[in-house]
Amino acid sequence: MLFSPALDDAKHGFSWPEMYKENLAGTLEAYDRHVFLCYKSHLAWPPRLEAFDADALPLRVATVWRARKNDITVKIYLLRGQKSDKVDVTLLPQELDAMENVLSAKYEDAREEKKLRNKCEDSSDMVAEARREKISERMKILQDLVPEKLRVINSIKISENVKRFLPSNFRVEEDRVNPLPPFQAVLDKKRKIRRKIEAVGIPYTFVSANCFGAYFVNYLLRSYEKKNNITVYGNSDTKAVLNYEEDIAMYTIKVANDPRTCNRVVTYPPSKNIISQNELISLWEQKGGQNFRKEFVAEEEIVNLSESLPPPHNIPVPILHSVFVRGDLVNFELRENDLEASSLYPDYNYTSIHKLLDIFLANPPTPASAAFE
Repeated sequence: MLFSPALDDAKHGFSWPEMYKENLAGTLEAYDRHVFLCYKSHLAWPPRLEAFDADALPLRVATVWRARKNDITVKIYLLRGQKSDKVDVTLLPQELDAMENVLSAKYEDAREEKKLRNKCEDSSDMVAEARREKISERMKILQDLVPEKLRVINSIKISENVKRFLPSNFRVEEDRVNPLPPFQAVLDKKRKIRRKIEAVGIPYTFVSANCFGAYFVNYLLRSYEKKNNITVYGNSDTKAVLNYEEDIAMYTIKVANDPRTCNRVVTYPPSKNIISQNELISLWEQKGGQNFRKEFVAEEEIVNLSESLPPPHNIPVPILHSVFVRGDLVNFELRENDLEASSLYPDYNYTSIHKLLDIFLANPPTPASAAFE
């Protein structure tokens, strides 16, 4: 985005005595808050927004705001102008998709700030300044996050109205495992996000859902291929945790609204879903009435593949190694601050691995593939 060269405050009117107190000549009426959209140069703005091309950012912004006008009690104006440091919000093009989530939060802030002014007129400037400083501090920390999470973080309330934040890192308990380097690099990013969330002070729940059961049952058994052989990673006796995706979703909804899980780590290792590859294959043979030939992939071969494959194809291999060879999902004890989902919600009837295989027999889920960064 291009901006006009910065001019001094006097030329822009910020040093005028009537600024923030009464109408400025040729401008809007007195206001509580402005939202400025910085788009190219002021010379690029036509007299009317409708004159923009349909895909131009200002027209898209105006369209979204107009669609939400019945939900917003604060008047909204889009003005032509040059960049100023006297703004509350700057919207970037890549943030437009998340804007609907941000707008309601921003205007809720405006309404709350106006209430404070009405109650304590003399101290309102101090309250607003303290609020801006607090938001500024949080945003400074948030901006250091890895790029792929910035839009998610920026979409939540950056002030104090976030009820709970659950990062979408539903994998292994990343603070408790040390896998092969390609997977370790992925977890290092996730750990960085955890530490930053803790530093910012956003209320959080970190979820360790372990393996997505249907995905890995499909991957391991490959029932859709109708073959007589099954690939086994390592010695086949290492335990893993395979949870049905629908149960992961239900548990996550529960923990998101549970005061007991605020600022805690919640793991999902229900006892009926802890199983080895050998046990899984035997159970599948019993249910399907078919015997399979096992083809073993040695640990050394898995390690070599993780070192020789190019990114991102080198990531799934160390995940298999971590889960099914080293047994990282079950090789640690819960700490005092950790919580376990099936113990928190004993009345919830989760899907055991037995029931999951019955689902595969009756109506096999479509095979899925995962995207790795």
